[in-house]
Amino acid sequence: MAPNDEHSSFDANGSIDEAMAARRDFDVAQRARLRAHIEETRPELAEAYGREESAFAELADAVLAPALAGLAADAQARGLHMRLVREDEPAGIFGAATPGIRLLVSREPLPDADTIALFGGVSFVGFHGRCPEHVVEVTIELYPSGGSAGVERDERTLDYDTVTVDGVHGLVDDALRRLR
Repeated sequence: MAPNDEHSSFDANGSIDEAMAARRDFDVAQRARLRAHIEETRPELAEAYGREESAFAELADAVLAPALAGLAADAQARGLHMRLVREDEPAGIFGAATPGIRLLVSREPLPDADTIALFGGVSFVGFHGRCPEHVVEVTIELYPSGGSAGVERDERTLDYDTVTVDGVHGLVDDALRRLR
């Protein structure tokens, strides 16, 4: 699509920041429309999602955020760069997952959030609640340094009552050992 195409989200002089903001606004509006439709047509699903969102937010505040933030000093001692990111929007389609929390990890300084959103390629350990199963989904993506091929991806689910600070530390420590 040419920059001046009538369907373009920004003009030829527009910045990438404007394009990313427009894309985020579009995604938020689309999820809001879908959520309104589900609340109208499937109120029981909307209620279950609300409960899941609340349960995950409580777990993130009480266990996940403190556990992940506590790993930063150790990571710096290993020569790694880390950033804790709390997502304010659900991962994927409404009803499938709650907003999540991720620990980004890199051997090089981490780029800004928009660059990561556009190009990916940053290793992370992420958590979000999954509805209607009422479980915590853990996603680990490890990208080799130097741009070489071979991304390693691991997904698993945990019961809410099994997610502890020690367990989170164990998952992250295991991921860091595997990070090339």
